[in-house]
Amino acid sequence: PTWFKYGASIASKYGIDYINKCDSDTMLSMPHLIDYIITDLSPAPYNVRTYGGVFVKNKRKGVPGNIYAEGQFYFVSSDLAYYLSSDEIDREAILRSENYRRIGGKAEDFDAAAFIQSHPYPIKYVMMNHRVMWAHKYGRDSALEDPNISLEDSDLVSDLKDSDGWMAHWKRTKGLIPATRAQFLFTNIPV
Repeated sequence: PTWFKYGASIASKYGIDYINKCDSDTMLSMPHLIDYIITDLSPAPYNVRTYGGVFVKNKRKGVPGNIYAEGQFYFVSSDLAYYLSSDEIDREAILRSENYRRIGGKAEDFDAAAFIQSHPYPIKYVMMNHRVMWAHKYGRDSALEDPNISLEDSDLVSDLKDSDGWMAHWKRTKGLIPATRAQFLFTNIPV
């Protein structure tokens, strides 16, 4: 919650409507993200309790946290960022709960979802599952395991976790990853 606490603390001063979190091995297409924010996301004050990203369902049943936005990239409205970093959440109770243990937490994105879903009012979910504008640590080995990728196509992806792979991908895409790019650039996109 530290990042969200910082984001919430400067949101009103700088007119920030959303705070996002992404992994260090995630490459965003900034022009596509800015276009998405301008055309598809409501500004404050119409964005209260908004949580967006690529959502997946946990295989086990339970609440809270049975669906969550994958940690490679997700965002929350500034009011929800404030809630995430506030003392209103009994984090220890959520993490110790039988439901939480049963559905198998212990990951940052999963924990954030559990905390978000503990909000006393309804959450607005923004499903970006078909509007992904980032690449996330999709290396050659992962590409070879994907039945939709041929051996020749596997050369088009690189491991974004190391700086050489990240820069190679940046140069190859000229810093942009259009939302229409082939699915093999992205991981875990439900179809």
